[in-house]
Amino acid sequence: MDPYVHTAIATGMLFVAYQVGKYLGRKEAGHDIWFGLLDVFNAKRIEINEEGEFLVTDHNDNERKVN
Repeated sequence: MDPYVHTAIATGMLFVAYQVGKYLGRKEAGHDIWFGLLDVFNAKRIEINEEGEFLVTDHNDNERKVN
């Protein structure tokens, strides 16, 4: 096999693996971040309103502003 063809194939496969990992990692990271925030605040629901206020609702439906 020609070294240039081998290099092109190997580089192409590395690029594809990188793009797949970047896509799947970003998709799962957002999910983990939100569930991590729910655990940290021991919350049932987290909302951000139009004014940018961070509102946390606990399991007893008590709402509090965090920021």
